[in-house]
This record gives sequence, C-alpha cells and structure tokens, in this order.
Amino acid sequence: MKTSRRAGWTLLVMCAMWPASGAAQVPTPAHIRETVARNLSFSLTVLDAGARQVTLIGTIDAAMAEQFKAAVADGHVDTVVVDSYGGDIASAMDIADLIRQRGMHVLVDGRCLSACASYLFSAAATKTVLPGSVVAIHGLTLRYPDGDQMKQATESQADELFRSSTMVGNRDFFNRLTARQNEFYRQLGVRSDLRDSFARYLAHRKQLLGTDMIAAQQHAPGCPPVQMWALDKAQLEAAGVRGIGAFWTPSGDEQKARLLRDLGLPAEFLYYGPATGLEQLCTRPPGGIAKMKQWLARTFSR
Repeated sequence: MKTSRRAGWTLLVMCAMWPASGAAQVPTPAHIRETVARNLSFSLTVLDAGARQVTLIGTIDAAMAEQFKAAVADGHVDTVVVDSYGGDIASAMDIADLIRQRGMHVLVDGRCLSACASYLFSAAATKTVLPGSVVAIHGLTLRYPDGDQMKQATESQADELFRSSTMVGNRDFFNRLTARQNEFYRQLGVRSDLRDSFARYLAHRKQLLGTDMIAAQQHAPGCPPVQMWALDKAQLEAAGVRGIGAFWTPSGDEQKARLLRDLGLPAEFLYYGPATGLEQLCTRPPGGIAKMKQWLARTFSR
C-alpha cells in the first residue's frame, strides 16, 4: 500500500496511475473517469481529512477494506463517496458493517453496482445518488479456488459444484457467507424481494440457455444479456432500504444511453423497470416458438 499526503488528503493506492497535476486537488470519481479511465480496473481509497469523507473507487477487495478501516479509525469520517463495480462480498460486508455502526452517509458518484449496492449503499444511515449515477444489483456470485485457478459460481451453481469432497472448504465458506448476508439484511430490515426477482430472471436464463452466467454471447430473442438491475428510489424503499435522500434516475432512453456511455457500460448491461418486466425476460421470446426454433437452429448449426 502506498500512501501520500498533500493538501489535507491521504491517497491510499493499490494499483493506479494518473497524470500529475500542478494543483493539489482531491481526485473525485468524476475526475478519475474523465482523466484516467472509465473502466475501473484498479482500486483507490482516498481520505479527505478536511471534508471528513473517504472516497472508494474501483474494485472492493480485502486491501480496500483494510484501508477503509484504517481511514475511519479516528471516528471523524462521516461520508463515504463511492464509484465501484462491486467486488469481494466478504470485504464489502466488512466495509458495510463499519458504515452501519457509525451511521455514515453514502454518496454515489458514478457506479454503485453489485456488492456496492447490496451492502455499502444498504448499510448507510443516509444515501444520495448524484446525477449521472446508478445503483444496480445482480445475483450472488462467489469466486472460489479450483486447483491453481480462480473461478466463479452463481448461487444456483454452488450447491452442485461444492458437493465433491475436494470442495468441502468452498462449500463451508459459501454457507457462512450466505448466512452472514442473511443476518446483515435482517439487521437492516431489508427484504429479499429484489434479490428474489433477479434470481427468477436468472432461473429463466438458465432454463433457456443452459447457464445463468451472463456473457455478451449468451443471449437469444427476448433474452438480452442483462447483467444488472438498475433500481430507483421507490423500488429500494419498497424493499426496506431506508435513509434515501436525493436520488437521480434517467428520465428517458437518451439519458440512459448517455449514462451507459459515460460510465463505460455495454448497451444492454442494465435493465431499468419493474420486477415484472425483469422476470418476463427469457420467458416468451418475440415472434413465438417459430422464431426461437430458427434462432436455435442457426446457433447450434455453426
């Protein structure tokens, strides 16, 4: 971990580079997106002592959790600014536990996806989503060791994958993780409605395509490669998420397209809309059975 101090802020860097500037300025998420990269393939923790806030940018992992713990140790930090695709579930819950215990405010500047939305955003006493930002969830995904490789498993895959005696450690870890998640939501009073709806969408994908791991090449008529569900204030509040203040959502297709472009996300990455619409994806393809048969014939005859 590298640490540098300049004009009242501390920068904790795992792996990042950006152009030097003559002016001492706290690197905000928007500044990083505009001057360095829109795709967050790095992890930054920025402590702005003067503003009593910590900024978390990029991948949530064990190093970020340790940096966050150190940054808030003196009790003066009351705001967490986030721009993150998500990351390691256990590390995200470690950060979220501190956010909840200290009654912190979370401000979304850009992306709060996956573990960021599920844990950090949910845990905050108060929340704000800035214009041009998005809060989105998806299904539980676990990274696990298999020999000398790290692989991913969805929640529906885990039970079958971890039945082998060689996978006992992974199964136990997965069970502990899901138990911790359930207790986390119980303490917050957040219901499983949103997660259940996304799980039903994934089940439809698996029935249609044979897998619920989503990739750009895994799609069919009526079943686009939607990877995350972008939620609005009303949907989150209905599920029991409390403390939501100003919450920006795109007002039309043009604003949605601009958000995707500005945040470096693929065109069909996000689904906006009600749970009923999400759950209908991958169930009734446009054009009916005949169109689906034509698509299957073209796909599997290659």
